[in-house]
Amino acid sequence: MKAFAVALVTSLSLLGAAPALAADLPLPGGAPIPPSSYYPVSAPVNWGGVYIGLNGGYGLGNSKWSDSLGSTNNFAVNGGVFGGTLGVNYAGFGDWVLLGFEGDFDWSGASGSGRLAVRRVSSAVPTITSLSTSPGLSRAALCLSQRT
Repeated sequence: MKAFAVALVTSLSLLGAAPALAADLPLPGGAPIPPSSYYPVSAPVNWGGVYIGLNGGYGLGNSKWSDSLGSTNNFAVNGGVFGGTLGVNYAGFGDWVLLGFEGDFDWSGASGSGRLAVRRVSSAVPTITSLSTSPGLSRAALCLSQRT
C-alpha cells in the first residue's frame, strides 16, 4: 500500500511538470500573439447636408375684438396645421462648428368668428412662415476624449 501511494504521488507530480523558461529565452514554437490593443476609430459624423420634412398638428387660439363704441368679444380661433420644412447644415468649419439655415411653411385652417355689437367679425390664419439660422457645436465638441 505504501508503494502504491509513493507511485501515485510521483505520477501526479510528473503530470504538472513543465520546463523552466527564463524571461530572455524564446518560447518553443514561437512567441504568443498578444491580444489586439488597436481599436479602429470610426469615421467622424458629418452633420452637414440638406434635409426636408413634413409637419402637422392642430392650432388653438383666441381672438379679441373691440370697437370704438366699447363693444368687445372674444372667440376661439382653432384649426388644423400642415406644412413642410427645408434646411441645410454646413459643417465645413472643422469638427466643432455647425451653421444651419431652415425655412418652414405651413398652411393653416385655423379660423373663428363671433359678433361685435351688430356686426359679425371673423379671424383666420391662412399661412405661417418662418426662416431661421442655427449656429452651434457639433457632437465632436461634446466628446473631448474617448476611452475604450
